[in-house]
Amino acid sequence: KENPLISKIAICGGSGGEFYQDAVQKGADVYITGDIYYHTAQEMLTEGLFAVDPGHHIEVLFTEKLKEKLQGWKEENGWDVSIISSKASTNPFSHL
Repeated sequence: KENPLISKIAICGGSGGEFYQDAVQKGADVYITGDIYYHTAQEMLTEGLFAVDPGHHIEVLFTEKLKEKLQGWKEENGWDVSIISSKASTNPFSHL
């Protein structure tokens, strides 16, 4: 397809290559997840699914935004829960 239209994106934090079939079944055009193996990426392309692999630790980019969203739902629905975003770093890599 030349210049395909993207209308549905599936996202899985961490290493979600094994779940790409779920994205295909739900009609996703693009699947964003970390640590996609070479052969899995080939299978995704064969299925017509574009893949983006920003790295395994991508979830660190959206934890605060997710907390804000959940906090809004809490207030709208009167939920009696505490919403806390973890500050723990599970990234085993550092930059020198």
